[in-house]
Parts: sequence; C-alpha cells; structure tokens
Amino acid sequence: GGVPLPLPVYNVYVMATVKADATANSTPKQQDAGESHEATTDKDEMEGSKSGSEAEPCSDPNIDDSDSMDTGTHSQTDQIMAEGGTGQTGLNADQTMAEEETDQAGLNAAGGSTSTAEGGTGRPSAGYRGDNSSSSGDESWGRPWKEEPKAGGRSHDQKKAKKKIRIPKPSSRWWSSSDTAEYRQGYPRKRDNPRLNVNYEFYMNKKQSFPQGDYIDKIHKEWWGDYHFLEGHHGYIQWLFPIRESGMNFYSQELQLHEIEKICKNPEAHGRVLKSYEMMLDFYGMRLKDSKTGEIERAENWKNRFQHLNRSMHNYLRITRILKCLGEFQYEHLKAPFVKFVLWEAIVEGTLTRTLESCMNYWLEVIRSDEKRAELRKWAEQLAEGSDSEAS
Repeated sequence: GGVPLPLPVYNVYVMATVKADATANSTPKQQDAGESHEATTDKDEMEGSKSGSEAEPCSDPNIDDSDSMDTGTHSQTDQIMAEGGTGQTGLNADQTMAEEETDQAGLNAAGGSTSTAEGGTGRPSAGYRGDNSSSSGDESWGRPWKEEPKAGGRSHDQKKAKKKIRIPKPSSRWWSSSDTAEYRQGYPRKRDNPRLNVNYEFYMNKKQSFPQGDYIDKIHKEWWGDYHFLEGHHGYIQWLFPIRESGMNFYSQELQLHEIEKICKNPEAHGRVLKSYEMMLDFYGMRLKDSKTGEIERAENWKNRFQHLNRSMHNYLRITRILKCLGEFQYEHLKAPFVKFVLWEAIVEGTLTRTLESCMNYWLEVIRSDEKRAELRKWAEQLAEGSDSEAS
C-alpha cells in the first residue's frame, strides 16, 4: 500500500531480498566453507602477485634501468659519479632531490643491469643485448603522444608547449663555470704524454674498448639502434668520446694532443668520430641532416626517444662529454646546431623541458666562441618570451 518504487530501485531491492533469503537458508557449514575459500583465494592472489613481481624483470628497452643492480637500485649520486670527467656533478646533485621520485619510477631491477659505474666490470645478464623489439615504436609510451585533442580544444602536447618556460640564469656554481672555462681554454695546466696511444689505436680500429667492448667499426655496425644496450652499458662512452679529462672507466685513457693530431690527419679515423656522434644522436631520437652545417632534425622514433632522454639524467653527462670531444676533433661547428635544436624542443615544443638546465649551463657553455654563446643565450630568452606570451 506504499508508494511504488522506481523500476531501477525496485530491481535492486528484489535482488537484495533474494540474496538475503538464500543466505538465511544456507547451513553454517556452507558459509564457513565459502569464507574459507575466499580467504584461500585472496592469500594465493597476494602470493602470486608478489612472486610475479619478483620473477618478471622489466623487458622494455625504453625503461631507464641503467642504475639498477642485482640487489636493487643505487642512488643518482652513484650514477653521476659513474659518468666522471664532465664536471657536471654539482648540477645533477642539485636536480636529484627534485626529480628523484619521477626517475625512480623508471628504474627497475631488470635482468639487463650492468656495473655500478661507467668503468665497472659487471657483465650484462644473458639475453640483455639485442632486445630492442619495442625501441622504435610508440606502443610502450601510448600517452601523451597518442592522445587526441578534444573538439575545440588543444592536445596534451600543445598544452605542455604553452607552459611558461624559465631560462636558467648563468650558473654561479664554481664547478660549472671553472670546468667549462678550463675546457674552452684548452686545459692550460695539462701536458701531452707521447707514450699514450690508446685512443688513437681504438679509432684506427686496432684496439677494442673495454670492458664488454669491441672494435670501433663493429660497434658502429652492431650497436647502432640497440637502445637497451647503449643505455645500460657504461663502459663504452669514454672510448667513443675521449676527452682530456679522466673518467671512471680506468681501462680508458685521457685524450692526448698527439692523438688528436694523428686522428684528425687520418680521414678514416676522423670519419669514425663523426659516425660515433651520429650513432648517439640516433639513440637520443635525432638525426644529423647536414654534417657540414651541423643541422639536426627529429628521427622517426623521436617521440619514444625524447621521453627517455627527458628523464634519463646520466645521459646529460654523456652529452657534455660528447660535445667536448667533438670540439677536440675539429667538429666544433656541430655543437651550436645541437644546442639550438635542444633549446627549440625544450622551450617551444615542450618535448625536452628537463634538459634545459644542462643545456644552458653546460652544453651551451662548451661552445668555444664567446659570440656564439651570447647569441644562443639571447635566442633562448627570446624563445622563452614568445612562449610566455602564448601561454598568457
């Protein structure tokens, strides 16, 4: 005789009544059995989840597992020390606390972990090299790249590009300014040692890099595009890009003046230095469009690789070393186009925003021309002002 219930509410009421009647008519033994089964199932699921997480290492080559070890991940500071010889430790140590939470999400205890330092001797796990099945696709990074803009709105990428960009002020850190200044001045306190020829022999394809290395021609042929290996292996970067500073790989050697002269005089060896640069550009999602002008463009897989570079801080140290090396081997003209490309992507496109501080304080600062550095700083500020105007 009451007010009739709306149909959806009535259906819920009937279903609840039927379930209550069935429970009341069941025996205590049946109820206990049901509870016992649910408890066992929950326990099995928890144990299965735990064992699965431990037994399944990350196989995505685009996940930054370079810092992982067999017993866990080591700190960003350890990784920074691993890329020694760049003078960039202060910057990244400051960045670590702000970015540690985000970076740690990408650091998994994967089966492909190697040594704890650039010069370590830990061997990669079996099956570590060559597993780059998804390194050139976007499937593993579906967002934000595949996000479609809503009608009348902007996509995630467009919104990100419109955020206000703050240009880092010229670094006042003594280790930044002194390191880059010493490089630009040609290391006035260093002397050449004519007995050392390791770098020359390597670039003449007569000596293998070490540890877990190879001859330079074989590296260019077999390592190119193997992003998982290039990310996780920390023993090759000092060989491919020797500079007149000591690194943490004690098997490598500081570059000597007489080695620079001999490599530059040998067209084949000199060309191998350029090819090493192109291989690493590909690793970062870039392509050298013109070797004479140094112009760079996006590679086909730029979305995938930019996301990796945007959160892989130890590669910023690698890039500092790469640019310094280019300047030693008469490839100074390649530096400014690289810096200009990164500035555009960071400020205008919003794709490499986290590289901006390293780019302004280190990569730009290893350009030897005072005029070119001033020109790029002014250009970056103009880009930022334009970005601010669009954002507002």
